[in-house]
Amino acid sequence: MRIFVLHAIVVGLCVQTAFAQVSGSSPTCGDIAGETQKDLSNVKTFCEKAVPKGLGVVGARANDMLLWIMVSRDTANYFCADKLTSKQAILMWMKAWKAITIETVTIRVEWRDVRIAEGQTTLFSGDKVTFSCP
Repeated sequence: MRIFVLHAIVVGLCVQTAFAQVSGSSPTCGDIAGETQKDLSNVKTFCEKAVPKGLGVVGARANDMLLWIMVSRDTANYFCADKLTSKQAILMWMKAWKAITIETVTIRVEWRDVRIAEGQTTLFSGDKVTFSCP
């Protein structure tokens, strides 16, 4: 386990900020990180249970109830091209993340520094997925 300073994992690129994180790796998610050891453990569990091998997830990072999932370019293109199927995948990820964190959740799917989609538990309308494909 390494401890280092970073803001986000963006296909292996780390941007420095003011807080330390713990990191590791996952066979299905690539590089993973969490603000705390518990966050890292949660990400590792999430990747083992909810992300199939070969899906194109290249990294994941957690901070409490927030989960960032970094994907390959091909996966980002697929998410933008088939929003119906992608929405179902994000809703499944939200359900898995809620089961682990037992909280309301936000999941952001990104390619490099571009947000592709976001799933969020909202107070009035339940789980909501929005896309912001370029």
